[in-house]
Amino acid sequence: MYTNLAEIPVPTGAQFLAPEFNSIQLSFSVRDHERNVKKSLVKQIVLSNSGPATVLPAQEVNYVAARYSLSGRNRVVLREAKEGSGTKYFVELLEGR
Repeated sequence: MYTNLAEIPVPTGAQFLAPEFNSIQLSFSVRDHERNVKKSLVKQIVLSNSGPATVLPAQEVNYVAARYSLSGRNRVVLREAKEGSGTKYFVELLEGR
């Protein structure tokens, strides 16, 4: 029972995706006990004025954190890489979506 409860995704963040603000990106952290790792997931909710919101399936991501610029055209991503016994972090700046 502990494993089932411990593997429930925990929200870690949310943001409106600019410039239209018609969708929301939710970030989650979940523990995978089989592989003994912590995974990050993102889920997007697309809002609609004419009907119900559309919830897209959760996707596993391979980065520590990501944020969009205020214009929504650029994104910064923080990636983690294990190297020997240490860990290195890399920052990527991405233009466009």
